[in-house]
Amino acid sequence: MSQIVPMILDKIVDGLTPYLQPSGEDESFPTYANILKKGLLQYDKSKKMVGLGVQSGNREDPNYRDGIVALDDFDNIGIQYREVAREIGGSELWWRRGTIEQECFYVGPNRLSEAEAYDAAFEVQSRILQYLPAINMAGVEDSHGEHAIKIYAFGTTLYESGGLSGSNLDSILFRGKVFWACLTERP
Repeated sequence: MSQIVPMILDKIVDGLTPYLQPSGEDESFPTYANILKKGLLQYDKSKKMVGLGVQSGNREDPNYRDGIVALDDFDNIGIQYREVAREIGGSELWWRRGTIEQECFYVGPNRLSEAEAYDAAFEVQSRILQYLPAINMAGVEDSHGEHAIKIYAFGTTLYESGGLSGSNLDSILFRGKVFWACLTERP
């Protein structure tokens, strides 16, 4: 038994891994995603610099939900879809939505200057934005016949969230999210 949402999350992790955990790149490089996983980020942040958690929905906003493409309260992400979201005796189009939570902890032995931390954190997010929409969703179909068509990134947030500043004390933390929506078709 399979369901489309966990399959989409797995596909995102698999699709981003070569670009955020490049083979041959040292794990201590400030843009290397030490953690890239489905689900919540739970790890020792003093030992890993960059963590990415691919999630369905948005735990900070319960109204950020999946639904048929014609729902009026959904974010307009600039995609034109068929006039009819449902066909009598036919299929329906849905948005499956989620986030990629981003944490960059440039602390302890992984310290960077504030300027270097800004560059590294935004580079990580830029890689997500570049490669997420390129993930080929062909073949992602669950045991209920729902299949993924195309995934889009449509919003981001990334901000400095703490740390110590000073010539020898730089300890910079960044947190953010990439918001995504995957168009699916249900039979």
